[in-house]
Amino acid sequence: MNKRPNIIIINPDEMRWNTMGHMGNPAASTPALDQFAAEDAVSFEYAYCQNPVCVPSRCSFFTGLYPHVNGHRTMHYLIHDGKDTMFAELRRNGYQVWMNRRNDYIASNVPGEFGKQFDELSRLEAGSQQRLMMPAEREEFPYNHYLGVRERVSGDYTDTLQACERIRNQKPEDQPLCLFLGWMNPHVPYLTDKEHYDRIDPDLMEHFPLDPVKVLIIDIHDHDRVEKFQKDHLEWARGKVEMCFSNPYYLECVSPTSSKGSAVRKLCEILDIPIENAIAAGDSENDISMISAGWPSPAARFTRRPSAMT
Repeated sequence: MNKRPNIIIINPDEMRWNTMGHMGNPAASTPALDQFAAEDAVSFEYAYCQNPVCVPSRCSFFTGLYPHVNGHRTMHYLIHDGKDTMFAELRRNGYQVWMNRRNDYIASNVPGEFGKQFDELSRLEAGSQQRLMMPAEREEFPYNHYLGVRERVSGDYTDTLQACERIRNQKPEDQPLCLFLGWMNPHVPYLTDKEHYDRIDPDLMEHFPLDPVKVLIIDIHDHDRVEKFQKDHLEWARGKVEMCFSNPYYLECVSPTSSKGSAVRKLCEILDIPIENAIAAGDSENDISMISAGWPSPAARFTRRPSAMT
């Protein structure tokens, strides 16, 4: 019987398809991925995530089930109770499964859950872990999503070095290896080192093919200030921008063609379902356009149910 292949899975976070040069973005600098796609790989132009939120999407593609099947609808409901996954299946078939320290997939507060999915977990020596998300200025401006150029960006870099070391230590006579490397980048906050920052030509950004569809107005400490902004701009926004709160400190400003209501109407059009037969459920102000698009539709006050948390 032929020797089974080793498997490497690299999972970036919030990486859109058009952040790569070979997908038509002239401002992107992704030479390694572009060469890989041209010579050895398949790059899917028409691929759709199972859920726009990262945790339900991960839970879906590692179980092979839609997110709703096991209740993975939020950031806070992770794999637990011995749910079958691709990694558990590989272990049962003789693979040694390695994972780096980035999780957002397995409920770490459930005893023994990691041991059902992975044989090896990446660990840093005490005191050596460098956090990507909390430079000093984050304390003063916690929702500043652009942090600029840094002398060195760690986190993913350190995890990748550890993954490379694990691959180098793999011997031909060893069990086949499945290595899962979950990256934080390009998740916010946006920061990079000077070498990679200088690769981007800012003049090319004007050729980026898609316009933004949502702007968030945020003041994490002062709801009244954000509400005043909404009231002051209602007349200007009429017919052009829909403004609504997704929580007391987040004011969403979206195109009328990009709201949840327009998504429901488009879905009904594609599936040839009369809009009056559509039922939508929501619990926040930014759900109103979706709720009002179909009939009858319930609205509920949000309550958090017990869940498996990270």
